[in-house]
Amino acid sequence: LKEIDAALGNSTISRLSAGFNLGKSPTLEVHSQSVELVADEIYPWLLSFKNIEPFLKEFSATKGMVSLPGLSLNGPLHLPAQWHYALTCNMKNLVLTSDAFGDPVTVNNGSFDLASDTTPKATRNRVRMNATDLTWGKTHLALIGGMILSKNETLLDLTLTADAIDWNQVNSIVVYAEKKSNVPDSRLSKRDLLGTLKVQADNFNYKTYSVNPLKADLSFKTDKVVITVNEAVVCNISFRGLLEVYEKTLKIFLVPTAANQMLAPAIACLTDQKHLAMGTFNLNGQLLSKSKPDEFLQSFSGEVAFSAEKGRIYRLGLLAKILSILNVTEIYRGEIPDLVGEGFAYHGMTISANIEGGKLIMRECSIDGVSMGIACEGNIDFSEKKMDLII
Repeated sequence: LKEIDAALGNSTISRLSAGFNLGKSPTLEVHSQSVELVADEIYPWLLSFKNIEPFLKEFSATKGMVSLPGLSLNGPLHLPAQWHYALTCNMKNLVLTSDAFGDPVTVNNGSFDLASDTTPKATRNRVRMNATDLTWGKTHLALIGGMILSKNETLLDLTLTADAIDWNQVNSIVVYAEKKSNVPDSRLSKRDLLGTLKVQADNFNYKTYSVNPLKADLSFKTDKVVITVNEAVVCNISFRGLLEVYEKTLKIFLVPTAANQMLAPAIACLTDQKHLAMGTFNLNGQLLSKSKPDEFLQSFSGEVAFSAEKGRIYRLGLLAKILSILNVTEIYRGEIPDLVGEGFAYHGMTISANIEGGKLIMRECSIDGVSMGIACEGNIDFSEKKMDLII
C-alpha cells in the first residue's frame, strides 16, 4: 500500500504506506505522515484489539482529539509485543474518565513520545511526557517526565505540579489501586510500580488542614513506598522528613520547625478558633511513629521545644481556667487579667516536652506574665483528650 488517505467518521489518516511480508516469517511495516483521531469515535474501535484492550479498559476517552504527526512501525506480523515503533502523540481537550480518578481528567494540551525498546529478554515501551497541561476536577496540573513499561514492571520518572490537590482525590486512586491489586487477573496485581514521582503543590488539602506549599518525592520500591517530604508548611510550621509505607505499616520521621512566626494565625489554623492568643513563636522538634496507617497519632513519640514572646493570651481554654482560679491573688493587687478584653499579657512563654504514646509530657512549662508567673508539670493526653497537670 502506498500513500493511502482514509477516514473513520471525522478521524483521518493521511498518506499511509504499509508493506506486508507473508512468507515463512511474516512481517509488517507501516508509515503515515499524519493521523487525526476523534477520541469518542476511535476508542470503541481500539477496545476490539485484544492486545490493546487491557491497557484501555480501566478508563474511557469521551471527548477530544489525538494526533500523530508521524508514525513508524515494523515487526513480526503476529507478534505485536515485538513491534518496533516510534511516534509522537499530541492531545487536545482529551477527556478521560475512570473509577480511579473520581472526577474527569481533561488533557487541555500536551504530548508524549512513545518508542519501543526490544532486547532478547524483553520488550519495553518508553514514554516521554512533554509538558502536558491537565485539569482534574477543579485542580490545574502540569506533568512532565518519563516512563518505561515492560510486561511486569512500570518505572516512573515524573514531575507533577499543581495549584491545589485534595486528599479525597488522592484517596480515590489509593482505594482503587488496593481494590484492583486484590483481583487475580488485574494488571495492577501483576505489575510492579517502581521509580520516582515528584509532587509540587501550592496547596494540599487534608480534611480540615491545608499544606501550603507541599514538595515531596514519592519513591516506589518493590516492598515499600518512601515519601521524602522536602517542604510541607502547615499552620506556619514547616515539616521535613520521611514517611515509609510497607506491609500495611506507616513509619514516620518528621522534623517540625518555625522561626519568628505569628502565633495568632497559627493557633487559629490548628484549633479553628480565632482571637485566642498573640505574639511571635519559635518551634523545634522531631516526631517518630511506626504503626498501622490509621493509628499513627496514638503511636507518636519524640520531643518538641516551643517558645513565644511579647504577646497576649485572650481565651485559651486551659489558661482561662487556671487564671479564673488565680484571679483571687490579683484582686489584692487590682490587676485582674481581662481575658475577653485586654487579655493576659506575657513577656515570654516556654514549653519543652517529650511525646510518648500520644501524650505530651512536660519537661519545662512556664509563662512569664506581666502580672504573674505561671509554671506547670505533668502531661496532656491528646488521644484521650485528658490532662494531668500541676500548675
